[in-house]
Amino acid sequence: MRRKRRGAQLLTVLVAFVLLAVSACSDDNKTTAGGGESSAAVPKGGTLIVGAEQEPDCMDWMGTCSGSSWGYWMAAVQTMPRAFDINRDDQGNYVYTPNSMLKGEPKLETSPQQKVTYEIADDAVWNDNVPITSTDFKYTWDQIATTDDIYDKTGYTNIASVDDSNPKVAVVTFSKPYGDWKGLFTGNYGIFPSHILQGKDRDAAMKDGYTFSAGPWVIQQWVKTDNITLVPNPNFWGTKPSLDKVIFKFQPDTSAEFTAFKSDQVAMIYPQPQLDAVDQINAGLPNSQKVITTDTGNFEALWLNQGKPPFDDANVRKAVAYSIDRSAIVQRLFGGIGVNEPLQFLNAPIVTSTSTRTPSPSTRWTRGRPTSSSRPLVTPRAATACTPRTARS
Repeated sequence: MRRKRRGAQLLTVLVAFVLLAVSACSDDNKTTAGGGESSAAVPKGGTLIVGAEQEPDCMDWMGTCSGSSWGYWMAAVQTMPRAFDINRDDQGNYVYTPNSMLKGEPKLETSPQQKVTYEIADDAVWNDNVPITSTDFKYTWDQIATTDDIYDKTGYTNIASVDDSNPKVAVVTFSKPYGDWKGLFTGNYGIFPSHILQGKDRDAAMKDGYTFSAGPWVIQQWVKTDNITLVPNPNFWGTKPSLDKVIFKFQPDTSAEFTAFKSDQVAMIYPQPQLDAVDQINAGLPNSQKVITTDTGNFEALWLNQGKPPFDDANVRKAVAYSIDRSAIVQRLFGGIGVNEPLQFLNAPIVTSTSTRTPSPSTRWTRGRPTSSSRPLVTPRAATACTPRTARS
């Protein structure tokens, strides 16, 4: 679902259960039903309108209000710089690779304390042409570790200090070992611009949208209840977007989303795996292409709040869990695309806590965002990828 993020490949971050797109090319250039890519050159220019099933509550990606997966993929991924991307190795496993924001692989030291040194690339800049600096790392860590109303502080509270004396080198020293250090300053939050936010109320400055970016796209506007519009970042140092504009049109109802797609109001959708949606897709939609894949970081689950009755009682949780035929749910929803078994546990390969592991340069990103007070009961969706914010609702 997630890796590699280049501007011209914006929509690869949305690939999961089903993608439908209105055909805009000849038969020779169509995307295959199995997900194969066309060999045709990517055309330049134009506007793409995507049906988005969820509007974010806010765009302060650190805040507890930022739990929307759609909000994260539409805006955060496209604008926030990060230390690592996740790509596949030759065995098909998801592994960290340094983002182009860095000069290369950070240096990891494990003795006498765990320490990670990040060297920032000279051409890595914010869209106002201000360089990304080690102070941005320090600001990001400080905000997550020491302020209130943070979605997840995991790992950041293990950091003792961030040395920003050299603007192009961030030295992160840990108070205790943290195995998933590559997940920090990466997926969940990325890195925030200290030169813009330092000394301000971060949440107030970001929650209704923001204009800064160090990604391939800039948020042009967020029209509440209607759309989020992105335009290319002219100062992005990596591969530039091919499109002139991407509009995410909010379609919170799956039926309305299909109607909008079939009436050409939107050119692309990523519908929830409801039975009627699957039937419509399998029946074929005129002038459209589909991609169906089990290679996705998404999953479906029921989350139980163990902090309040009745689910604070283990016997109640067991009774509910044993009363649900998870295999039947999976087979009914996903059997047609080759997913036949439910996950038997949450902590692999989708999300897992790696805070107790010995630090390793090859540690894979597997952090998600379920809170410590909740546990999954049903996880019938495909389970073949581990991606940042997998557990977002």
